[in-house]
Amino acid sequence: MRILDDCEIKDGDITALGSLATRVRDQRIPLEVCITSNIHTGLAPGAASHPFGMLHRAGFNVSINTDNRLMSRVSMSSEVALAAATYNLAAPDLAAITIRALQAGFGDWQRRQHLIDDVVVPAYAAIT
Repeated sequence: MRILDDCEIKDGDITALGSLATRVRDQRIPLEVCITSNIHTGLAPGAASHPFGMLHRAGFNVSINTDNRLMSRVSMSSEVALAAATYNLAAPDLAAITIRALQAGFGDWQRRQHLIDDVVVPAYAAIT
């Protein structure tokens, strides 16, 4: 994730942001992250060293994605499970990530709002 080139990192956490990273975080520019695909392409040697966790903790608008499901042999369920287990994400974290992804998505806003209000929020409320 090239955004890390504009960040200072210490002990696995982002400690300072440059001007571009600040703009990306503060303007809520979405970062679509594909953990398994990034591992397969050599961005990170494993999930534990992937930058998703530190970006999430630093307040970036990150979403969990699959990239190439056929080549990486992943599903959204497996990718969410990997992120939850690796970065200690609880249901409220996953709900917030999912809602922000839908808000940043393309397509009809009313349909996306319906998915947030009538599908995502109730589903996560049922498991917390």
